[in-house]
Amino acid sequence: MATKRRKNTQKSGGARAARSFWFSVVHFEQLVARRPAFQAALPDGPATAGAELLALVHSGATVGHLWLRVTEPAWVFSVEVPAEHRGAGHGRSLMLAAEEVSRQAGAETLRLNVFAGNTPALRLYESLGYRITERHFAKPLC
Repeated sequence: MATKRRKNTQKSGGARAARSFWFSVVHFEQLVARRPAFQAALPDGPATAGAELLALVHSGATVGHLWLRVTEPAWVFSVEVPAEHRGAGHGRSLMLAAEEVSRQAGAETLRLNVFAGNTPALRLYESLGYRITERHFAKPLC
């Protein structure tokens, strides 16, 4: 598996560059088509300052993506693994990559939101050492 990474700097040589690949503009355009909010939040696309877009590739297929802000506190805005690729550790790989990218950018904390009913995601984050820091409540009024 390879994690594709879109950075705001030029590629460097050595082992780090061998593990990192560019997030394709085509992939970003596919994300925007599915989630228009990405375009508003990433006005310069994958080159938006402070943003990292990771795509996980396995056997030649993109099996997940992650959108990350790397400034402190680093924040995972979106992580998605399509249903047909779930249960194979791809979400874990994306989160571990997000942690490494955040660490390299100087962040000391990585945060995210997760819906209370998303049990697989909750278990994943807990297994990676994430802890609940806030709770929100809602009540339907209609």
